[in-house]
Amino acid sequence: MKILRIVLPDQLSIDNPIYDDLNKNDYLLFYEPVDSFYEINHHKQKIVLLLSSMRKIVISHDHKKIIHIKLSNNNKQSLATYLKSIIKEYQFNKIVISKPSDFKTYKGLMFFCQSSGIELEVLSDSKFISSSDDFSDWSSDKKTRIQEYYYRWLRKKYNIFLTAEN
Repeated sequence: MKILRIVLPDQLSIDNPIYDDLNKNDYLLFYEPVDSFYEINHHKQKIVLLLSSMRKIVISHDHKKIIHIKLSNNNKQSLATYLKSIIKEYQFNKIVISKPSDFKTYKGLMFFCQSSGIELEVLSDSKFISSSDDFSDWSSDKKTRIQEYYYRWLRKKYNIFLTAEN
């Protein structure tokens, strides 16, 4: 089975679960998302930091099968369009990714895999202390879902920033 593992610019941590079961036959795609960089307001220096960090990791990574095309004026492909061309060339059966923080990217990836008949494995995002399951558990018996109350619940659950009054 040919596996493509995708790393997004906000997932450059060495603790990214994408690297846990990395096989020498797996391909790593370092994707520079032109669509989300231009559709969502980002500070220009943040974009430069993310892209330069990604490119540094690509250069210094010891894995042999890396796919990386730099963001440029000539290359403004969406993730789905880019994946179509890669899938044709490499014939991947499975895509593995840490859950994207951008819902549009996540939804587009799920749709692409479903319509292309490719298995998608979404790993938990290690950047956050909570998961969508935590929120579902908390909100299941609530009449209103006020974010502040959810954060209070998380603080109590993980004993974070608590004082005697809390």
